[in-house]
Amino acid sequence: MQIQYNCTFLESIPFFSGLGEAILEKLCACSTIKEYRAGEILYYEKDEDENLYFILDGGLKFFKVDRFDSEIFLYQLESNSFVFDVAKFCDESFFICYANAEFTMD
Repeated sequence: MQIQYNCTFLESIPFFSGLGEAILEKLCACSTIKEYRAGEILYYEKDEDENLYFILDGGLKFFKVDRFDSEIFLYQLESNSFVFDVAKFCDESFFICYANAEFTMD
């Protein structure tokens, strides 16, 4: 029943509401809903990641760390944002992340 729950939930989000039924079903079949806490890292710079993310509720900060270990803030995304912050798409199976991504809100 998880797939049906995901579809019902995704349909209620404006970002996904305009998708056709066939596309929405495919998206639901390969998606999961996960909760993160403030301070948790989604990914680090140069990580390889095969996932795309959408922030349902909360915030995500993007930053780099310089050679003095100082954090350089790049930008922040808030609720209802699609996260596609990667340097390049390689071999049609994974992404190279160009910055660190840390959750700022529960």
